Amino acid sequence: MLPTRSQEKFSNTQLNQDRHFYNCIDQLSLTSLLSSSGIACWVFDQATMSFNVCPTFKNLLGLANKNRFSFTELFRLLCPASRSRLTSEIRKACLKESEFSVQFMTRNATGGPGRWFKLTGRGTYTNRSYMGTLMEITDEKSREIWNNDRMALLSHELKGPLSVIRLYLQRASQIASAKSVRDAELFLNKADEQVSTMSTLMDDLLENSVENPSNLNLTYTTFDLAGAVNDAITNLKLRHPDRNFIVKIGSWLSLRADRPKIIQVLTNYITNAIKYSADNTPIKINAVKINNEICVSVEDKGTGISQEHQLKVFERYYRIPGAKAKGYGLGLYLVKEIIAGHGGRVWVSSILGKGSCFCFSLPISSNKHS
Repeated sequence: MLPTRSQEKFSNTQLNQDRHFYNCIDQLSLTSLLSSSGIACWVFDQATMSFNVCPTFKNLLGLANKNRFSFTELFRLLCPASRSRLTSEIRKACLKESEFSVQFMTRNATGGPGRWFKLTGRGTYTNRSYMGTLMEITDEKSREIWNNDRMALLSHELKGPLSVIRLYLQRASQIASAKSVRDAELFLNKADEQVSTMSTLMDDLLENSVENPSNLNLTYTTFDLAGAVNDAITNLKLRHPDRNFIVKIGSWLSLRADRPKIIQVLTNYITNAIKYSADNTPIKINAVKINNEICVSVEDKGTGISQEHQLKVFERYYRIPGAKAKGYGLGLYLVKEIIAGHGGRVWVSSILGKGSCFCFSLPISSNKHS
């Protein structure tokens, strides 16, 4: 028996309802599955310039308890550097009706580091809408940045020892040709010390745990501070024989710290003083004991640093706008990390056009490492 027209209509209506029901169930199941994995869903309607988001999206970005947000509301959360890249990628995807994937960083209201996110989706030009997912990638991005930093730091810190090794070998060759074997042996030993320094540096940076990039491998010994300063200056004098260094450090002043890394700090400070001051001006290195700290300073009569930049020069990759000397903005950042690892602190005092005084302090003794 064939179904009547009314029965067919009822059957089609029921089928459509069933499809809608199961479609909703599928969407809810998918959203729930993604949420349990920390992945959020979103839809953007260009006609109303608004986002419709799931609860996970709101939790990830710390948004108010509502489902729809304007484009402006969410755009304000982004760091300025991420805004143009994000809008450009989404616009291109919409025009091509293709998928997109873009990483961006949000601002931190307290001034600390922002969080990294990955936005993926697809743009549809016909109905001018976008839909996709959002997930946090702060940990992964931190590891990526640290791995990039390790290579940059290696490049930055190996240049000095390589230049010194070359000069020591040249001097040793000249002396050997004059048959002064004892002097040649001295310079060859100095070159060998620089090779050891490079090897230690590479071990520290390449074998250091990427899970804890700020963790420095420190080997504590008790040593004479004046001797460490002398070693740093001796190596730098090979490259800058005409520079005048004035050292005021008592021979009794000793430190318990990682000696090669303190020499690395001194080398960075003194190298900067050489870079940013005239050849005929002296560079002063002083050290004094104040309470339970030893404070070391490197002073020059160079270009100086304005107040607005003094708090930023120890930041990673920071370069003072218009600075003529070449650099990557990594030397002072590395100084800060090494001294912080010792429980000390760094700072600078400077007058623009008159010179700078870069300082660091270290605790005289530490029960933790004694």
